[in-house]
Amino acid sequence: MLARNIQALAKTTMDTYRKILLLLKYLLHKSDNANWEEWIDKDIYEWDTSNSTSHHKSAFGGMGSINDLSVGAQGKIGTWENNMFDFLKNISWTFAAKNKIQFPVKTSDRIEGTICRDCSCAGISESGIERYLSNRHLPAIIASLLLTDQYSRLTDIEALTNNVEVAEDRQKILAALTRINIHFTKTDNWWNTCPDCNSTNTCVYVWTIANSGDTLDLIPGKNNLPVKKTSWWRRLKMRL
Repeated sequence: MLARNIQALAKTTMDTYRKILLLLKYLLHKSDNANWEEWIDKDIYEWDTSNSTSHHKSAFGGMGSINDLSVGAQGKIGTWENNMFDFLKNISWTFAAKNKIQFPVKTSDRIEGTICRDCSCAGISESGIERYLSNRHLPAIIASLLLTDQYSRLTDIEALTNNVEVAEDRQKILAALTRINIHFTKTDNWWNTCPDCNSTNTCVYVWTIANSGDTLDLIPGKNNLPVKKTSWWRRLKMRL
């Protein structure tokens, strides 16, 4: 019985590695990365014929490696595609290097945006929100699907972004932005000029997400550059 269980576990692990390669190939094909798609094809062939991972391991490390590759465009779907690609690459690398499947964990509770250091006007883009959401939810989604025969659902990125828990967290974040007067922007470009006071003294700013049950709070990070405090009436005047 123990021997059969060990064999079953080993087969599941081996099958999981192949599933990951197929998912990577899909994302590369979808993003027109033909050269890297061919590379993964060779990885699959090598695995199918000799259970070897040497070709796949050689894709990692150094400039121009698969480590530096992006597969998604700007915006919601592209952000999720890039994070999915990164998580799957990490799993495949760990298997190729250490012969074990190690699922990712939630990587961050931070969200990035832009702030004006002169008037404290702040903005967070759609991609900033989706980067946080995908980092928070994809590890559990991948772990729940990859070991099943429904692993191909991981290719339906749009459906994953509309997962009930994801959608609830997204609405909580948008409500928090409104509550504390942070701009929501569709564009991914960082502000070069503040939309409120026209200052060019802008910078990247980080908030920590704190879950308070029905709401999410955005708490300024400890390592941000200092920002001048501006009274509400002055901010209102700058908007007029």
